[in-house]
Amino acid sequence: MNLARWIRFFSLTNKLTIPFEHINGATIDKDIVHTYKGLKRPGLSVSGQKWCGVFQLDGEKSFWNVSKSETPLVITLNHEKYDLLVWELKMLMK
Repeated sequence: MNLARWIRFFSLTNKLTIPFEHINGATIDKDIVHTYKGLKRPGLSVSGQKWCGVFQLDGEKSFWNVSKSETPLVITLNHEKYDLLVWELKMLMK
């Protein structure tokens, strides 16, 4: 997954490479954008409309790149730096 330049800047992440065997599952969850994301580490939240970067909640780290108006794809991981990836489905289809 290549990240847009401004997302790389705010999230301090250039590239994510996840082996297929480390993916537990993936779902569409439109309600996840309405939940508390946790502490930004580093990350960006724009007026509750866009989230990009690393967030930490209850000892779990997640990487977000989603807008409130888009359909989020939630990917659960094991044996990785992040426990959860939340991506705009539209962005992954490009």
